[in-house]
Amino acid sequence: MVDRLVNSEANARRIEIVEQCFGSGQPLAVQGRVLVGEGVKKKYNKQHVIPLEEVKLESLDDEGHLRNGWLICTASKSFAVFAATSTEKHEWMAHIDKCIEDLLKKSGKKAAEEHAAVWVPDAEANVCMHCKRNQFTVLNRRINLNSKSESREKGFTESSGEDDSDDDEDNLNNRAGYYQSPDQ
Repeated sequence: MVDRLVNSEANARRIEIVEQCFGSGQPLAVQGRVLVGEGVKKKYNKQHVIPLEEVKLESLDDEGHLRNGWLICTASKSFAVFAATSTEKHEWMAHIDKCIEDLLKKSGKKAAEEHAAVWVPDAEANVCMHCKRNQFTVLNRRINLNSKSESREKGFTESSGEDDSDDDEDNLNNRAGYYQSPDQ
């Protein structure tokens, strides 16, 4: 089926419609490219094309009103995506996984092994993720002083009230709280 769509007028129209949804940015229409899936998109932040060979998917368990979600993990940024129904979630995940598998097989590349942590928004981290006791306040937050690249490896927040007196440097680095900068 995909072979029939390559360079077809219908495929070009579908790609153009999706491209218009993203606004100005990187063009999606490329010779030989086929649009293999589409759905409703809500734009929350800057959008950019993510190379599929860098992507790893992880299913999220349903939690309260957050249902039918999965993680899209890349080396530079990882984030959650939610579908309207469980069926739609499974279809999207299966479709993306198949596209990744086909692309890796065709290119001979290996899947990326290192992926960025998913950031926990400040509004959702009410207590220290290390001790699970200390409540966060405006003053009781710990700010990461480590390098930005190291910050991406972590994904948790820790209170400033933690006792670091017996920590060695490596342990302290593994326990520091991290925040996403506004430009990410």
